Formats: sequence, structure tokens, C-alpha cells
Amino acid sequence: RRVHGGFNFIFCTLFWRSVFMEKYRQWADPGTGINPFVPERIVSNNILVRFLKLIVGTVLVLVRLPVIAIAFSWIIIASFVSMLLPIAFVRRFWDRLTIPIGARLWLFGLGFFWIHADYADSRKLRLRIPPDDSRTSLPPGQRVGAGDLIVSNYTSVAEVLYLAFRFTPIFTVSVPDDDEPEEKGVVFRKSLLGAIRAAMGFNFPSSHGGTTISSLAASAHAPISVFPEGTRSNGQGVLKFAPVLKEAQRNNKRIPTTLVAFRYQFSHMSPTHTVGNGFWHMIKLCYQLYNTMYVTYLPAFEVASASAKSEDWKAYDDQLR
Repeated sequence: RRVHGGFNFIFCTLFWRSVFMEKYRQWADPGTGINPFVPERIVSNNILVRFLKLIVGTVLVLVRLPVIAIAFSWIIIASFVSMLLPIAFVRRFWDRLTIPIGARLWLFGLGFFWIHADYADSRKLRLRIPPDDSRTSLPPGQRVGAGDLIVSNYTSVAEVLYLAFRFTPIFTVSVPDDDEPEEKGVVFRKSLLGAIRAAMGFNFPSSHGGTTISSLAASAHAPISVFPEGTRSNGQGVLKFAPVLKEAQRNNKRIPTTLVAFRYQFSHMSPTHTVGNGFWHMIKLCYQLYNTMYVTYLPAFEVASASAKSEDWKAYDDQLR
């Protein structure tokens, strides 16, 4: 009976796993086997371990949710005051003074106690070593200026909060459009609260009424954050870019672009968020003892040197990916 019961358990587990995976199969890449939308998690079969996680996780959620509520309230108040400031440089100063506090507190509430940030390995990527000391400045990204682009992968609200903490940029939302990709290349400017809302749901804006990166960069007083994939993935691969970088020029030159790559290490549930309710996903992040984020930077100089020969915007996108 014990053997028969164990067989039934294994059979039911495999059956429901196959049913779960079936709805994601159409998005899998046949060449690599990578499926960019399958939620990643590790489930322990030890009942005692699962019981202890339930007890500890419940306590953590009760402690961390008030921290997130304080951070959220801080960002709302800071954003409201920023809207009342009429002078651009004063508004920028206020944003850089207040927004990083709320964003980092929010990340802390989600369990991101330490964030590992470093530069990409130029030799491994076969890129030209910069002649100056651009790689000696820590933390990475200090040389990103107003109107410059920050292009990154897109997996969860954690990336939005980190970028708000490090750069307080102008956030944009890209619209994936397969019908007329040559004609669609617009982005939609978002406030930090709007970017958080977009990262926690699936509400894509209409493809009407947007602006181009070049138009936005011409009058920007802050860096511009771009998520060119247009939708969130589990981070196993980089999705095809929406055509938003094809006209990213300023003074007939490509806008300086810094690449920022995010990845996570986890023991139970990945911080990446592909499907489901965003608030419930945050609760599950609070449920974990800690979460680990790794951020890798490729400075604008190295991006420019690697893509100097790419005149076609599609080739440029491929190189950035």
C-alpha cells in the first residue's frame, strides 16, 4: 500500500506539472528549450521544512508589509511634492533627495538586504577596454547623465525600484507590436508610481499618443529608463526588443546607452514575476527569508565601441541583446 500510494503521488505530481507546463509550451524557444514565461520555484518535499517555512514566512510577511506600506506612502508624498515644484532642477534635486529613500526601503521590505552591483567582464565579451577610469568608479553607473539611456531586462517590480534608487530616471513603457513593427517605435512616459503599477500588472497602453526616445531625450533632466522587451519574463533569456531604439539619436549621434542586466539567486521562489497578481507576488517575496539581486553594468563607452559599425537599428538591437 505504501508503494502504491507513493506511485499515485508521483503520478499526480507529474500529471499536474504537465498540465501546468502545457499553457506555456507555445512560448518555448525550440532551439534552446528556454521558456521565458514559466514561473520558477523550488518546492521542498520535506513536510517539516515546509511547515517551518510556513511559520517563519508568516511572521516575515507580518513584519515586512508595514515596511512596504511606509515606503509606498513615502514615495506618494515625495511624488506629490515634486509635482508642485515649478523649476526643473529644483524638482530633480528633490527627487534625488527623497525617492531613493523610499525605493531602497521598499526593496529592503521585500528582502533585498544586499544588492551586488558590478561591471561586466569586457574580456569575456571581447570588448575594447576603456582608456579612462570609467570602470573604477563605484558604485557602477555614476557617469550616467541626463538624457542618457538605461536599457535593462524586465522581470519584476524589483528592477523599477532599483533603478529609482540608483538613478531616479524617467521611466518609459514599451509597447510590443507585431502588426507594424516598422511603424511602431513609441514609448510612454511613466511616473515612478505608474512604472510600479505597470510592473505589477499587464495593462499595456495604447499604441497611440506615445513619443520617441529622441524627443524625450531632447528635453530630459534625468536619465531615461527603457525596458525594450515590452513585457516581463523570468530572466532565462532576453526577448525580442520592441522597435523603440531605432531613432534613439541626439544631435545626429546615438544617445549614450548603459546596459543594466538583472539576475536573481533564490532557494524557494524566484523574484521574477511573469504571471499572476502583483500584490500576491510581493507577499510571496516577503515570505522568503531573503532575496538576492545581482546587477551587471556595461558602460556607455563600451556599448558604443561594440556597436559603432551597426547602422541598421535591428542589428543594433541584436547587439544590445
